[in-house]
Amino acid sequence: MHGDFMFMKKRTGQIIVASVAAAAGLTAVGFAATRSGPVDVAGAGHWQKVERRLSSAPVILRGSLQAASQISIAAPFEGRIADRFVEWGDVVTQGQRLARIESPELEQQEREAEIALIRAEQELGHAMHVEQSPEYAMTNRRLAAARTAAQAARRRAGETQTLFDKGIIARQELDAAQQEVDSADAQVLGAQDEVVAFRNKQSGPGIRMLELDAHNRRARLEEMRAKRSAAVVVSPIAGVVMPAMQADATDAGASMREPRRGAYVTSRDALFTVADTRTLMVKSAVDEADVSRIESCRKALVNLNADPTRVVEGTVKRVASLPRGSVGMRTSGPEAQQFEVEVLVQPPSDVAAGRFRLGAPATVKIEPCKASPTVVVPLAALQWDETGIPSVRLRKAGAADGQLQPVSLQRTGVTDAEVASGVDAGDEVWIQQAASTVRSGGILRRLMQSGNDD
Repeated sequence: MHGDFMFMKKRTGQIIVASVAAAAGLTAVGFAATRSGPVDVAGAGHWQKVERRLSSAPVILRGSLQAASQISIAAPFEGRIADRFVEWGDVVTQGQRLARIESPELEQQEREAEIALIRAEQELGHAMHVEQSPEYAMTNRRLAAARTAAQAARRRAGETQTLFDKGIIARQELDAAQQEVDSADAQVLGAQDEVVAFRNKQSGPGIRMLELDAHNRRARLEEMRAKRSAAVVVSPIAGVVMPAMQADATDAGASMREPRRGAYVTSRDALFTVADTRTLMVKSAVDEADVSRIESCRKALVNLNADPTRVVEGTVKRVASLPRGSVGMRTSGPEAQQFEVEVLVQPPSDVAAGRFRLGAPATVKIEPCKASPTVVVPLAALQWDETGIPSVRLRKAGAADGQLQPVSLQRTGVTDAEVASGVDAGDEVWIQQAASTVRSGGILRRLMQSGNDD
């Protein structure tokens, strides 16, 4: 199995040249390696009908290792980065320190919360022993003084009334004495209310209110202290530290903002991303024609370019239902639709961690679950223009003459090639029997270039 997989990883063009040369010689397939340019169909040759055959060739994909899951770590609160303990690409363990945030505002809030709690607890203690408190004794003294002052005011008011009745003093002095009495009575009522308020604190509802107030202030202080303890940012999992993607980023530069020491951050700013390396993933793309061949498959073989001797089993996690274009894959001729493929890989326990680094290039081999019909043309029918676009001399059924038709290739075998578009079953292609006017490099160079997948 490993030998077959390594064989499939070789450049397609090299396989073709070696196989064709060994099977029948370069002239047998109708092209020369020393010239280039279009094949001269005026020479000897014949028309051959294109067939549709069942293809069971494996699908070879190229991609890179990525983490199957990752966790974004945000700043716990507003503040400045006091220390940074890791760099991008560092391997960390669960609970390892990543950075430390400091915030003078948070420290002030913690102090204020502690002061508020102390005051609430003091009020609760006074209420539970109100009669022994200095405040209660002072209130009682104020009540006694107010009563004494009221009695004196009433006595003076009585004397003033007697003098007024005898016509000795004026009416204004009698009114002033009465106002003094009213003021003294108000002082008595105020002191009595204070005494009642102190006594009410000893009642069930009063004590309960003070207890709840103290509880709330204690919870607030604990919240502030918890925030302070979160000032040291730690990794929640074991993995690899990666740049954090900012949610509000508008361009690639802003999307990977580096948390530098002294930088101001808020609770909305992501500082790090930790990639979980327990399960890895190879992300690639597959041609539209191959989607039906692998979408129900689950088994895959993964080979790291850095360790060509080791093949690891993988699982096809997802084949996208929407195309993403031709990103990451080479196409021949008209651009083909491509669909994203994700393959999960579980790193073996006996393999060194360095062999499974994120971003490392990898090759995936997927055996089709079922053979699919494909259009096949002989290699001798192919020719390339100066831009590298393959084509064939094509004649539709019933037509007298043919025309040059660009085609899109999928896989190239020893003697023929699978065509994704440009040719249908039943069409006829021209097979040149002898090489004629072909410029330097010709079909041989094009076949070799067609196998150079990036």
